[in-house]
Amino acid sequence: MYEQQVASAISVGLSAIGLLIVVLLMRAHLVDSFRDQLFALRDEMFLYACDQGLLDSPAHANLRLLMNGMIRYAHRTSLARLVALNLARKLFNIQLKVPPAFREWVAAVNELPTAQAQRFREFHAKAMILAVKHMMSASPFLWLVTILLGAYIAVSRSTRMVLNATANALRRRMPEALLESEAFKAARL
Repeated sequence: MYEQQVASAISVGLSAIGLLIVVLLMRAHLVDSFRDQLFALRDEMFLYACDQGLLDSPAHANLRLLMNGMIRYAHRTSLARLVALNLARKLFNIQLKVPPAFREWVAAVNELPTAQAQRFREFHAKAMILAVKHMMSASPFLWLVTILLGAYIAVSRSTRMVLNATANALRRRMPEALLESEAFKAARL
């Protein structure tokens, strides 16, 4: 009996170590993937700015600066860090200061023609969406929430579909006139 317990403990320990290695490798892959996507977006923005003659524009320079920072610190981008920083900011009543470069970017974008301004806003929005997707994909807590939410949605939709199909089948076979007649009689009482 004792040998079985030792074998089980060793098995659980090795499984935990294996799982930890997989999670660490996956985390490294997710960070690399996030960086690659940001590089591609930054390159797309560069080509757009080049085509539009906006390479020296503060709109391009400041958004490029933001993307470079996101690329450099991709390994530190996590949902846990974001939540912890936000909680600390609220707990210690720290006012969020908008960086001057971001204010300059907003002002520069507002001075551009509408189509160009919209395009730079789209590049910014895509960068933020990539960051949120990265935080979601790197969060084991959100994996669990996603699985549970997906299961709930699947069950509730399939239950609704079954109920609707059953109700439609019964309605086709039900004498509606009898039901309506009884409802009108009850209403007149």
